[in-house]
This record gives sequence, C-alpha cells and structure tokens, in this order.
Amino acid sequence: MDGDTRCKFKSNFFDWCDACKLKHFKLNYDKSPSGNNEIDNRLKYYYSKSGLSEEFIEWISYEEFKDITHNVVNKETYSALWSKGCICDWNKDKFNWNRKIKKVALVNFEYNIIDFYRVLKEKEQYKLYGISKDPTSHSYILVFDDEVYNQNLCSCKLNHFQLNYGEFPSGNDEIDNILKDHYYDSISPKELIEWIPFNEFREIVLTADNKEIYNALWSKGCIYDWDEDKLSWIREVKKVTLVNFKCSINDFNIMVLKEKLYGISKDPTSHSYILVLDDEGYNQNLFFLTGVRVVN
Repeated sequence: MDGDTRCKFKSNFFDWCDACKLKHFKLNYDKSPSGNNEIDNRLKYYYSKSGLSEEFIEWISYEEFKDITHNVVNKETYSALWSKGCICDWNKDKFNWNRKIKKVALVNFEYNIIDFYRVLKEKEQYKLYGISKDPTSHSYILVFDDEVYNQNLCSCKLNHFQLNYGEFPSGNDEIDNILKDHYYDSISPKELIEWIPFNEFREIVLTADNKEIYNALWSKGCIYDWDEDKLSWIREVKKVTLVNFKCSINDFNIMVLKEKLYGISKDPTSHSYILVLDDEGYNQNLFFLTGVRVVN
C-alpha cells in the first residue's frame, strides 16, 4: 500500500506522509507559487514538516487583501483585511483547512537570502502568516498578524528609547511617560519629543529682556530621518529656543500641538526643566509657556 492510499484513511493532515502533504500544497498553492526557488522550498518545507498549523508559512495571493491602508507614514508598511483568512485547524470532512478572516500587517520585503532566514527565525515572535507579492511593484510582501506585529513594534521602539535615553531620563514620571508615548506612537520623525542633555547646547544667549528665553546651538541636532543601515537616527545641527518650563502638563500637551517642540532638557544649575523649540517657528504669543511675553 503506497503513501497516497494510506493517507486517504487518515483524517488528520498531520498524520499524512510528506509526499501527500506536498501534493496537497500543490493543490492549494501551485507547484512554484512565488517564482523564487528558495522561498518555494521554505514554504514546502514548513507545509510538510510542521506539526501544528500555527507553524505554517503560506503563499498568499495579493488579491485576497482588502481595505489596504497605510498604518504608518513609512511607505513600506500597510494594514489590510485578509479575506480568505489564516489557517485555524483541519476539517477532516472536507479534507481542507478551516480559516478565519484576519487583519494583517503587510511589510514590503526586498528579498535577499540573509534577511529572509532572519525573518524565518523570528516568525513565531511576530506571527508571520505568509508571503505575498505586489502585482504592481513586483515586491515581495511579508504578512504578519496586525496586532502582534504592532505590539512588537512598540516594544522594539521602547527598547530603542531606553538604549538612547535611559529608562527614566528626566526623573519625572509624567514627563518620562510623555516622552515614551511620543516615541512609540509617533509615525514621523517630526512628531518625536526627545530628552536632550543640557550639555548638548552651545552658544547659549539671552534673547529678550527676561531670564526665561534663550537661543542656543544644539550640537547633536534634531532627528530628521532614519538610517536603515546603521539602525539609528540621522540628525542635523539646529539653532533652538530654550524656554523655562513653567506650564502644567495639560498646557504642555496643548503646546505640543501648536509648536515645533524638539524635546525637554534640564538646567543642571537651576534644576529647571527646559522646553527645546525650533528657533524659527517659536510662537512668541504663547504666554503660558513662560508667564512673560518676549520683548523685541
């Protein structure tokens, strides 16, 4: 009795022989669905060797994605509804998979063998469902569970925050929470609010007839882009306005919406918190920032 005949009497897919599993793969996905030998071989490997449906990586037709939208400004990442849905379990009556419609994260993937295997090693952490291909750009697409992917993204952002600024940079819980919230909720470098050590400021000079507002040169500079090779921020030296922080947290949140705020610092002498704003865009009419108006 050959494998094909034996497997017909086995109701559970995972009890089948590898040859029958691969026949079922071809029936569902075709012989070479991706057009890339390495990708196809890994898809077949997981299909024939996995002991659980959660371990599969599928080839997913791009036409199965609906309601595709950007979930970040980064043009490489989208959210979508996977209309066919992920595999849940085996239907022994239909001899096929039961599926569940899922919201997924679609991430553009410029294929190279090293990155491909790195992704496979982390597939369980990020809940990788499969691989697809954009019919317009011809780019490969990694398909992740949307919720798990974004949770891990936030976790990675917080780890990067702590690596750059420490766990509690300001020593004030409310300020630290604001900094962290902006770091992992922001979808553009322009929205980030940093903790800035006071020793990064040079050429500090008074700008008006009061002791609350100064101009300075920020030597490290503001974030303006992400370096994909170094996995760190690209910065630009910037002239900034330093303002003693006298407003409430509520007023601070309002101010964030109105001003180009680069971050918060602390004067090591006076121990006052300092708002670091764009020098050119600073709105001098925001009286609540300092309690005094700027005198030209």
